[in-house]
This record gives sequence, C-alpha cells and structure tokens, in this order.
Amino acid sequence: MKIVKGEFKDTGINEIDIDLVVSKWNHLWVLTEWQRDNSWRVIKYIRKDSPITEIKLTISWQQANELVKRLDLKPTNTGFRSGYSWRTEKDMEYLDNWRRSKYAQA
Repeated sequence: MKIVKGEFKDTGINEIDIDLVVSKWNHLWVLTEWQRDNSWRVIKYIRKDSPITEIKLTISWQQANELVKRLDLKPTNTGFRSGYSWRTEKDMEYLDNWRRSKYAQA
C-alpha cells in the first residue's frame, strides 16, 4: 500500500494520500501527536498484539487535522505529558474489549 505521495523521506514530513488512509483505517492504525514540538505520526501496526509497525510516517499538522476530522478521531493521553494517541471510538472500544478478554484468560 503506497500512502506516501511523491518520494518517501526517512526524516521530516511526508505527504500522504488522505483518501487512501481513510479508506484503510481500522484498529491497527493510530495517529500520534507530540504537543511539545507539534509533530504528528501516522502509524499502522502489523497486528493488534504487536509493537511492530508496517507504516510509521511523520505528517504535517494540516494532514493530521484532516484525518482527525474525517475519521472523527478522539485523543487519549499516552502517559507522557505532551503525547496523545488518536483513534476512533469504535477502535478504542474494540481494543479495550480484546485486551480485557485476553488478560481475563491469563
């Protein structure tokens, strides 16, 4: 899946195909915000129980705001003072239920 428009940059801001990201968004995707330096990353994990990422890109605050609006993303604090993760309410509920179920069996 090629979500980057133009050349991929290892560092700095990449421009993404917003329509493609919106169409592919599910519980594996998250938008992260660091308010300290106003940086935003779009991340896609390979599966819900893994920290391994398939996609991890820095994007502009304008594109981040468009994702927030189009997907109705809600912030949750990551435990760091300036860090937030943005997901849909449906995805947050799904992951919470999955974690409760997984750890209740342990």
